[in-house]
Amino acid sequence: MDTGTILNRFKQCFDEIPETDSRAKIGPRDFVISLIFSLATTDRGKRSLETLRRSIKKATGISLSRGGFWERLATQRLFSFLLLLTQESIQQMGKFAFGGAQMEAMLSVLKVKGIFVLDSSSVTLPNMAGSVLPGSPKNVVQRS
Repeated sequence: MDTGTILNRFKQCFDEIPETDSRAKIGPRDFVISLIFSLATTDRGKRSLETLRRSIKKATGISLSRGGFWERLATQRLFSFLLLLTQESIQQMGKFAFGGAQMEAMLSVLKVKGIFVLDSSSVTLPNMAGSVLPGSPKNVVQRS
């Protein structure tokens, strides 16, 4: 997968975020982009919510009150937008960093034959799940 394809997919994700909102001075897309880029901003070597607010104000050129900023941070809508971008970032990084042939070569060099996942919790599964997820092969106490 090439970088152009990845960047195009990110653009599609950002396009899913509305550009304007009649209730806000700063549109959701501008707010999210400014918020992401303001995360690198520091004030006297420290990061704070006030530093984020000032950075967004500087980036957009729009004054944003402390209360308005807090309100924007506390919405489920912002969380959904950031989750969309984060999930896409993780998927694209996996495709870009470890594409088919590269992944096969790395696994071959490391002599990885498979990945075994083991859950050591003491909770037993329902009987129906036991046939699909039988548990570890040794020292298993069967449910009666």
